[in-house]
Amino acid sequence: MTSFIQNEESIALLIEEHKAHVEALIKRNTYKQWKQYKEIHQTDNNSAFIRKEDFESIEVKHSISIPEDIKYFYQEIGGNQDDFYFQINRMLSADNQLMLMFQYSEAFATALIQYYLKLSSVELTLLSKEIEAFDETKLYKSYSSLLEYLLLESQGFYDLRKQKFNIPILQKIYETFDNKDNLIIHLFVSWIHCGGAGGIILNTNKCGYSGGFMHGEGLKITIDGTEYMYNSNCFIATEKHYLISYKETILKDLEQIRKFVMKRTWVGPFKRL
Repeated sequence: MTSFIQNEESIALLIEEHKAHVEALIKRNTYKQWKQYKEIHQTDNNSAFIRKEDFESIEVKHSISIPEDIKYFYQEIGGNQDDFYFQINRMLSADNQLMLMFQYSEAFATALIQYYLKLSSVELTLLSKEIEAFDETKLYKSYSSLLEYLLLESQGFYDLRKQKFNIPILQKIYETFDNKDNLIIHLFVSWIHCGGAGGIILNTNKCGYSGGFMHGEGLKITIDGTEYMYNSNCFIATEKHYLISYKETILKDLEQIRKFVMKRTWVGPFKRL
């Protein structure tokens, strides 16, 4: 774990140093020269970039926030034409819809179970009516209990634009938490196939991590001796920030910008650019 934390922190520090150099170049009106210098000295002609305007377009349209360090990386440094890059471009060129998945945190799943177990028969009847009104497909009928349905079919329960749940009981539980930052995990899906899906986590303390799931997997929690499974499409935190695989790319670009900053180009005997 220590080595992972060091790796993650080192990525953040490298990005911050790179950003500081770029900001300084902009202030000195030499940013354009840096881009030209970089293009001339580029060792990888296949580097893929995503414009700031393109990220902003997607964020505004879909009410999401892509991690700042990942946006900066694709704007200023450039990566491979990977799944994330292709998904962003598909969304821009073909107006593809956002693929976003949700997962309860363990804290939220625990609160849901404990709240449900205390409901009276009258409250359970009211909850049944709320779910019946919400679930037009009647999927809830295939589960052994309403609790099982609420734990395993959470994907459509949360409205990202409104930042609230569509089912009152879930919203009520959500509002009991003072700190809501880590309750609902959002995954920007960049790849999907018959076995599962994966992408980048957009929020919580895992923001910027790679995440994914295989169909049929689930997370389990035990309360008062009873085991419950929640959200069968669980995100597997890989303990790896998305940009760690690009560490060498970041280091190379940082070394290049350091050289450019230190470089002295003399135009005449007394003038320096």
